[in-house]
Amino acid sequence: MAGVKVDINIDELVRSVVPDLNKFFIAVLLVLVIDGILAIIFSVLKKNRGRRIALVLFFSYVGLVCYVTIFSREAGSRAGISFKLFETWGDLMIFHFNFIMNIVLFVPLGMMIPLAWKRGFFLTCLIGLLMSLSIETIQYFTGMGYAQLDDVVTNLTGTIIGALIWKIWDVARRKQRKG
Repeated sequence: MAGVKVDINIDELVRSVVPDLNKFFIAVLLVLVIDGILAIIFSVLKKNRGRRIALVLFFSYVGLVCYVTIFSREAGSRAGISFKLFETWGDLMIFHFNFIMNIVLFVPLGMMIPLAWKRGFFLTCLIGLLMSLSIETIQYFTGMGYAQLDDVVTNLTGTIIGALIWKIWDVARRKQRKG
């Protein structure tokens, strides 16, 4: 029986997510500087240590998501909107990768919101939906992305997965504390 050969070009996959690695590393450096400033502010405000870390991680994450989804692209480079569901799945491995990455990109959001702000499942999912809709709206009006229903659905799916992971972990942690 002949096996199916899948030819994956790693460089092409990375560049599909982060088109300009130099800009990406500058963005990471900027996020780290902002994190340092936030850490100092939260220390002064006497927030508990775990919550300070969660907030710094959350703002780092949001900054990187904004970079990857908006600021890594040239204004006017992409235009349009699509309401066709599963349009981005495509026939090629690169399309499958991008589709899955849209889910993976929002998993941390679903875990960080309840950690940083102690919000419930429904509110966490609503925040994920609103963040995704905001990104797609910015992409549409700036031309820095092709606004797609697929992106909103996959981002929301990632948020739900993250929130479920958090809930499972939180329940297990509470059971362990009770003994």
